[in-house]
Amino acid sequence: MIVTQAALNALRRNFNRAFQEGIRGAPSEYRKVATRVPSASAQNIYGWLMKFPQLQEWGKGAQRAARNIAEKVYALANKKYESTVDLNREDIEDDNLGMYRPVMQMAGQEAMDHVDRISFRVLDDGYRTTCYDGKSFFAVDHPRAAEVDGTGTNDTEANLIMGDLEITAPANKASAGDITLDGGGADKAVGGTFRIQCTTAGATRTAAKFRIAYDDGDYGAEDIALAGGKYAVPNGGVTLAFSNAAFVKGETWTVKPQNPPWYLLHARSVIKPVLYQDRSPAELTTVNALDNDTVFNTDVFRYGIRARRAAGVALWQMAVASTEKLDADGFRKARQRMMEMRWDGGQRTGFRPTLLAVGPSLLGDAEATIRAQLGDNGKTNTLFNTVEVCDSTWLR
Repeated sequence: MIVTQAALNALRRNFNRAFQEGIRGAPSEYRKVATRVPSASAQNIYGWLMKFPQLQEWGKGAQRAARNIAEKVYALANKKYESTVDLNREDIEDDNLGMYRPVMQMAGQEAMDHVDRISFRVLDDGYRTTCYDGKSFFAVDHPRAAEVDGTGTNDTEANLIMGDLEITAPANKASAGDITLDGGGADKAVGGTFRIQCTTAGATRTAAKFRIAYDDGDYGAEDIALAGGKYAVPNGGVTLAFSNAAFVKGETWTVKPQNPPWYLLHARSVIKPVLYQDRSPAELTTVNALDNDTVFNTDVFRYGIRARRAAGVALWQMAVASTEKLDADGFRKARQRMMEMRWDGGQRTGFRPTLLAVGPSLLGDAEATIRAQLGDNGKTNTLFNTVEVCDSTWLR
């Protein structure tokens, strides 16, 4: 085959069709948890007007009782993404293009898989992603004002339920030794205090490193004061209290939940818990002009995907994260937590869970809790199909 500009342009059109076929055929999941929002600038500014006040009786001859509503601002900046491959000129000359059309179809599928990945990653990163109230999306102390306009004494709401934690010794130690990690009693359900006590002989050091980890994601090792007092795990809703801590500076201990996180979501409203922001949809661009310097110098033609997009959090009241065991009791606790949430002013949100999102490691527990018609005892499972199960490969 003689490589001409006309032949290259025809090839570009053929590859673009394959790319669009891949996009249309991709089994996209993000719409289960995210609302797509178009974007026309570098970032979107979301001014969340909190829940409209409930209707109240309007007595005969009385005037309307106007109430201000608190406004919360949240900004989500778009990011730019790319993926690029090279096509050798010899493959075109030798008419060896049969393998490239499926590659372009896969490129289209990857463009949509990426939307799924960044959307579900919002849930996994919810412990450290700041939302409109200045707290992490998943936290035990979201502020709730006494009045709908955001004034008055603050109470708190929790959309994070912490299960038991475990502590792991540094690699250079045989075991945790005399380190103990004690739970925080009944309030552990929404955070609580965990006491780390060390009775190992040796002088107390004022700095060691604790790596706070959630599944395979973590917050990095941080130097923290260990000579008594307390340390709040970054965005994790847990307080670690240290007593007689004889740790050596530079050691890294790992504290993490014993169970992977799972997420209970209200996902049937106009706004879902996650925002997918679409600035520039994915497109396939090419460098294939015969007189282009790159083509001349390298003898390759370049094909690449370009997209501008972002994923972020919406209303934290629509989501509850839990690291307790995923079973009937754990599910009911998370469901109750969501249904009891209130807006500023004390009104119930009215949200109820519609979706249980889990990663591969918890699919069996989700099936036993929600999809099984009968429990282990042979009795009817009262939680059968009460919510949809979203078992996403993109969750950790």
